[in-house]
Amino acid sequence: MACRGILRPPYGAARSLLEWGIDLWPYVNGRALVNGLQLASMPASDMLDVLHYFLEDDMNYGTAEQADARDAVRTQIYESMYDTTYKYGKKNTANSFDASTIKDFDDPEEKMPEPFNPAMKPKRYVAPTAVDADSPLPFGNVLDAPLENN
Repeated sequence: MACRGILRPPYGAARSLLEWGIDLWPYVNGRALVNGLQLASMPASDMLDVLHYFLEDDMNYGTAEQADARDAVRTQIYESMYDTTYKYGKKNTANSFDASTIKDFDDPEEKMPEPFNPAMKPKRYVAPTAVDADSPLPFGNVLDAPLENN
């Protein structure tokens, strides 16, 4: 009972938070680990609270340019490292997180989210850059020469 009334459990909201967390698992789990949290070992209610906090904090931008830059970086990272699409960017507004699109948990057409599986498609191999320490351009034409210390 909340506010002296009987309310249905927020299955749709919980499902949407979980789907967001699964879609952005490398970011969400990394952020949790940096903060000393083990999401997988938390009780479900605590994990959902952490995901909710991360979601709200992730949507907090100072400027539209910051939001665009984050979307562009994540789009590139998810395509090159995880061979998948970043579903929550400005270009993918149909898939953006929108609380008004939360469906009822009992909807028979609703598909349960698939857990993030890092073993499915490994990222493509990128050969390391050859380094010639004796050359004025140690990385060839990949990078500029190191700055001089005066």
